[in-house]
Order: sequence, then C-alpha cells, then structure tokens
Amino acid sequence: MLQRLRESFTRFMQGRYGYDDYGRRLITYAIVLIIIEIVLDLVRSTGVLGAAGTGFIYIINVILTIIAIVFIIYWAFRFFSRNITKRREENQRHLRRRRRGETRRKRAVDQRDYKYLTCKNCGQQMRVPRGKGKIVVKCPKCNEKTTIKS
Repeated sequence: MLQRLRESFTRFMQGRYGYDDYGRRLITYAIVLIIIEIVLDLVRSTGVLGAAGTGFIYIINVILTIIAIVFIIYWAFRFFSRNITKRREENQRHLRRRRRGETRRKRAVDQRDYKYLTCKNCGQQMRVPRGKGKIVVKCPKCNEKTTIKS
C-alpha cells in the first residue's frame, strides 16, 4: 500500500520543480509566523493587556495568518510548478541575495580589523589590514598598484 502511494506520488512529481533553498526559506518563514501567532494568541487569551491590547493583538494575528498563508500558497505553487527554468531563476536570485547579505554581515564584522577599498582601474574589491601605515596594494585582477593609508 505504502509502496504504491510512493510510486504514484513519484509519477505525479515527474516534470515538476520540487523543493529547493528558496522553498525551504518560504516554509521556514511561514512556520515562524505561525509560532509567533500562537504565542500572541496565548498572550491575548490571558487578557493581561486589556481590551485595547487584545484588539490590537487580534489584528496582528490576522495579518500574520494572511502572510503565512501567502507564503505556503507560493511555496506550493513553486513546488508543483512545471515551469522549471523560471523556478530555477527565482532560486538563483534568492541565492544571490542571500550571498550579498552574508557578504555584508562579514564586512560589518571585519570592519574594525580590515579596510575595504575598490580598485580605481577595474573596480575590484580588496581588503587590507588596518593599522599598517602607508602600504602599496596590488590589485589581484589588473595588477594596478595603489598606495593607501591603512
């Protein structure tokens, strides 16, 4: 019985996009929103905040529910989609945004130890240690030498 169900699902999913990093992110956001909604509902049911606070929390819960449902519907649309190239493009855009965010976070952490600069010739980003005085930096892309104060 279980084997037949698995085979029929496999046949159904042939030619469909399936699961990827962007889909996992959408489902994660939906689950987090639902958990926040449950916690707010528990706070609302205690009545600690009074009538005005209860009404406000109810409105927030409705908004969070709608957003979570939209995330789940979009995830299902992507999961069962037959337009694989379009879904791959969406996933690639998501991964590029994610990498950019990781680069920004890394830069923020490294800001006190390193100085970032851009090559005037080719635009290549470079990182040099701070506190070394005047140094000559050679661009790894175009070999242009620049003197800077680190």
